[in-house]
Amino acid sequence: HIFSEIRALDAHNGQLVVCGKRFGDSYLKLYHSTNNGAIWRECSKAGFRFPTTTYVALDPHRSGSFWVASNGRPKKR
Repeated sequence: HIFSEIRALDAHNGQLVVCGKRFGDSYLKLYHSTNNGAIWRECSKAGFRFPTTTYVALDPHRSGSFWVASNGRPKKR
C-alpha cells in the first residue's frame, strides 16, 4: 500500500486519479497514474492543499485530464 489515506478515487481504462496522502505526506495531494498504479505522478501545485475535496473524475476522452469537486476552495500553504 502506498496511500495512508484516500479521500476520492476514480479509475478508467488503466488510468487512476486519487486525492489522498501517500505515506510521508503531511496533507492531501492529487495523484495520477496511467499504468494501473504502477507509477504515480503528483498533480498538485506546490504549496496547495485540497482538504475539502469530495470527488475526482477522469475525463474518458482526454488521457491525463480530470476534474476535482470540493465544498470549498483549495488552501495555499
